[in-house]
Amino acid sequence: MRTGRPRTPTALKILRGNPGKRPLPVDEPTPEPRIPPCPHALDKVARAEWRRIASEVRGLRFVTALDRAALAVYCQSWSEWVRAQEGLAKHGLLVKTPNGYPIQSPLVSIANRAAKQMLEAAGTLGLTPSARARLGVARPMQKKANPFEALG
Repeated sequence: MRTGRPRTPTALKILRGNPGKRPLPVDEPTPEPRIPPCPHALDKVARAEWRRIASEVRGLRFVTALDRAALAVYCQSWSEWVRAQEGLAKHGLLVKTPNGYPIQSPLVSIANRAAKQMLEAAGTLGLTPSARARLGVARPMQKKANPFEALG
């Protein structure tokens, strides 16, 4: 087992254009890119997010069945965040103690924890702008205009 910084998966190195120009490993497992089935344990809001995000990442072809748990954590965290935000909208940021003192609603902590988990899972899956920027997906090359074409 190796210690230190985790290795960059070969698929990510290829997407980035192999910036280190080191030989790519040939023995790394390469699972088939596909969206795994939605876990039954997810609630209604999380399942709706699963369907939405699955349709978005399908074309990127880097999510595999092995990513099911990370995708499930993302979707369930989304659901918890949504429910906490709905509760905050209904009840406000402050609640009163039995003695009448205002304190921060427990829903604030729930929303913050869910947001942290959601963004961490989203980053792992390449679903945030910074995660996509780290991927450095190559764009199709555009044909440069030839300045001498106009001269005939």
